[in-house]
Amino acid sequence: MDYHELLQLKASKSAKKGGKETLAELDEWRKQLSDDVRENPRALTHGELAKLMTWKLKRGTFRPKLQQLAESNRAEEVEQVTQKAAHLIAGDEIIEAIKVLSELKGVGPATASLLGSVMSVNVPFFSDEAFAHVCPGVKITYTLKAYEKFLNAIVAWGHQRDLNAVEAEQEAWVLGMRDKYADKGTNKTGKKEQEDVKIVKTNEEEKEEKEEKEEERPAKRRRR
Repeated sequence: MDYHELLQLKASKSAKKGGKETLAELDEWRKQLSDDVRENPRALTHGELAKLMTWKLKRGTFRPKLQQLAESNRAEEVEQVTQKAAHLIAGDEIIEAIKVLSELKGVGPATASLLGSVMSVNVPFFSDEAFAHVCPGVKITYTLKAYEKFLNAIVAWGHQRDLNAVEAEQEAWVLGMRDKYADKGTNKTGKKEQEDVKIVKTNEEEKEEKEEKEEERPAKRRRR
């Protein structure tokens, strides 16, 4: 099963969540947006941030609160922050760019990396499944340090397969998702791997929600 086939399967399971557009439709839009922004570098708009968040929640775990937080950002702030991040990414300062993007409400390192991936093929999306595949046995946390570890690992993994960072994340995501859709009870190893992914997923969600609450406080103070 390749990326597009798995995306269609995922889309069928999340069709009623996060708006009328399917995951497959959102992914096609994301690819077109990425092509446009990479060819003609520019800031992202408030609407694009909101739609990318919808894509993220449909491809991952749907949590309405994150969508609401992302949409609560001021349009001017979204453009200013993403413009600054675009300049940093152009200078290959990826970690600094992720830090800057994380200043937006509802945007932690994972969502920040998604925004960055639209700007450059050198910025991979920080997905749970890809991290688990290229950093086996390591408990994921949504921090800059964890993203830097993932970035180095996915770039090296992709280099071995002649893939850029964005392509490598998609391939690793497919491999990481594989066991989730395998028939239950096929074999003991497959069942155990499936259970492990579910446990890590829960820990990640709790960590991300906690960090987003902490990030929202200083953002409010800056606007006063």
